[in-house]
Amino acid sequence: MNAAQAISKILIAEGVRVGAGIGGQSVERLANVLVTEPAINLCYARQERVAIDICDGYARVSGKPAISFADHGPGAANAMAGIVNSYGDSIPLLFFAGMNRRFEVPRRGQKELPIHDVFKSVTSWTATILDPSQIEDVLRRAFVALRAPRPGPVVVGIPYDLCAMEAPEFRYRPAPERIRSAGDPQAVESAVRALAAAQRPYVCVGAGVLFAGATPEMVELADLLTLPVASTLNGKSAFPENHP
Repeated sequence: MNAAQAISKILIAEGVRVGAGIGGQSVERLANVLVTEPAINLCYARQERVAIDICDGYARVSGKPAISFADHGPGAANAMAGIVNSYGDSIPLLFFAGMNRRFEVPRRGQKELPIHDVFKSVTSWTATILDPSQIEDVLRRAFVALRAPRPGPVVVGIPYDLCAMEAPEFRYRPAPERIRSAGDPQAVESAVRALAAAQRPYVCVGAGVLFAGATPEMVELADLLTLPVASTLNGKSAFPENHP
């Protein structure tokens, strides 16, 4: 099993069923494996931003991350606008950024893009796999970040020569399907006191209610305090639109 096949195996184990991207030299081997995998519906786009938007839309509707990929240098850079959009709305998607051969990456040859420096401020996490032994740990950490209480895009750099290398045998353990964190007790108490003291309180519901699966609790609170409720664009459907 080579590294590209190992990556594909882990993606399927994590429940990935949708992908989109543009092939190129640096991601050719990974794309060829993914396109022959019947468990993954792969869309070939004509522009990198479109590939990101396909994955973004799927994640918004399903709540599950999709994967995207693009060639090194300008190809990966073209995905930036879509990733920024996903980051601003806390949308989980996994982007495989193609890179040159491992020994060429530090030299910044052939239009190489410094993946970590470029994407670290607009992702939940950014990493590069430089050896097949890192595949299991890097991808599990990536999916933990994708399923965090506030998710966002994750970028993983894939050198061209990595995918052809032999991968070690492993028994992959998928990340938890949903990771939730409890509210800070002091913050909850502070919010309750503020609501109790307010003369004309109302609630503006955002996407955080959707991420937390907290619609029943939000409805209960609104009923209890007879609160008027509005929602942000990304918070639509977090509160019933026909509720009195």
